[in-house]
Amino acid sequence: MKFKIMSRPQSGLFYHEDPYVFISIQDAGCVREPPIHITKRDAGNCMAVLALYFWDVDAIHDKPEANYFVNGRPANEGLFCDEQADKILDFYLEWKDMVAFFALHCNAGISRSSATAAALQVVADGPRSDNWIFDDGRWHPNRWVYRTILKVAQQRGLLQW
Repeated sequence: MKFKIMSRPQSGLFYHEDPYVFISIQDAGCVREPPIHITKRDAGNCMAVLALYFWDVDAIHDKPEANYFVNGRPANEGLFCDEQADKILDFYLEWKDMVAFFALHCNAGISRSSATAAALQVVADGPRSDNWIFDDGRWHPNRWVYRTILKVAQQRGLLQW
């Protein structure tokens, strides 16, 4: 399976002739609508969009005294979770045989989208198939997102190794 990683601004300029789907990742509590411009621009080439909202942070300690906030809200309210990993895996399984590739974007196109793409690459093609992401200096995959998706994939029996 192929994955195209980009930033939110790049997603607005993205065009491709082959059918694909988009995973749109934005900050928790974001008031922006999912990037509908993606589907309109390609006149049907974008088959579906999965919109997710979570912070670009690693695991937060459950201790109330930690008082860790992101944009004025407790960070653990927007932490990536198993339910979101399930949504990503369901979306992947639904579309993997019908599209040429998956396009993914987050705000900067550096950590959340690359972590999601890396984990899905492992689900699709096995261990170390994600090296192209980890070895490329453009991306710094969010380890919490990456590990959570792979943990849920393993619980669901989706890892072939």
